[in-house]
Amino acid sequence: MTVAAACALAHARPARCDEGSAAATSTAPATPAPSSPLPAGEENAARPRPLPPIPITPLPWERMLDIGGDFALVARPATHERGDGPSRVRYQPATGFALHIRWPIMKWLQIEGYYLDVHMPVQLPPGSLGVRDTITSPPVETFVFGARVSPRLMLGPVTLSLTVGAGWGRFEFQRMTARTAGGAEYKLRERGASFVEIPIGFGFSWQILKWLTFDLQMTAAPLLEQHGEAFSPSQAVDPTGKLLYVGPLPIADVSLAQTIGLSLSL
Repeated sequence: MTVAAACALAHARPARCDEGSAAATSTAPATPAPSSPLPAGEENAARPRPLPPIPITPLPWERMLDIGGDFALVARPATHERGDGPSRVRYQPATGFALHIRWPIMKWLQIEGYYLDVHMPVQLPPGSLGVRDTITSPPVETFVFGARVSPRLMLGPVTLSLTVGAGWGRFEFQRMTARTAGGAEYKLRERGASFVEIPIGFGFSWQILKWLTFDLQMTAAPLLEQHGEAFSPSQAVDPTGKLLYVGPLPIADVSLAQTIGLSLSL
């Protein structure tokens, strides 16, 4: 019995070794075979060709916004006081400056914002404002800003336009000086007033360069809603301490403006 078991054991051990090596062989990862490189022609054929470069086309230049300044000549004739008949006081024509910004919302239509600033001499003959003494005054400071709509006709580099709009402005009368026959002086206090204007006119533009335009514009604007202390009676105290009546300043009938300037096109 012992001899038979020993023989069986001797025969079984090699089988286990063979089984272990076979198992090890079966569990070991397989090594992939090295791939052979593709020929040069076939390797290039496998890659997609690069796309051609996209051409860069510049957008056409257009005038989107005009910003400029102008030299202005303005007249505001005044002939009467409010409710008191004719006036001897006159506002003299004067020069000033203007600023504008224009936006062409369509080829045939543009919107414009404007500012106009002018200091106008005041002519005060003896006896003006109901005062017997001689009165001198600094120029009346005036300004107005508003907006206009302008249908236009473009003829090459030349543009013709009509304009209509609305603006709000101020008269600012500085302190005046009155002088008696004896040479004594006293002051008339400063006064102001506001107004609304409705400018109507026409314009001419010439595109000198691609980015530079010459502008000429003429407008006539009725002045409406003129209110303020300047158009109402006031009082003053003369050198003797006497209280004096000071009459109102005349209201302006119309505002006539002519501007000449340049615009930068953006």
